[in-house]
Amino acid sequence: MNEQISVENSVIPTIKSFFQDVPRPVGYALSRVPYRYRPGIGLAYARNHRKIESFEKWDIGKQKSFVLFKLNEVLQRAMSIPFYRDIYAAHGMTSKNIGSRLM
Repeated sequence: MNEQISVENSVIPTIKSFFQDVPRPVGYALSRVPYRYRPGIGLAYARNHRKIESFEKWDIGKQKSFVLFKLNEVLQRAMSIPFYRDIYAAHGMTSKNIGSRLM
């Protein structure tokens, strides 16, 4: 999955930069194409759209658990960066107690 994200992160900016230099009428026409059909981003858009639709069908407890889980992932990743680790440490947060502070 991480490999897929890195491909999207490298391909999408390239495609965007290519389309920034197209003539105005072409850009206008391309802007009318729904996201799901746009080259390069269509698959990612469709996949994320399905995820959002399924998330909206979950009960509130499952939604909260998922959001907290994802937030904890972000915070754990931030803890690997010295700048953020120092900020968290200044506020008494460590990688061990950060999860308990979320609940």
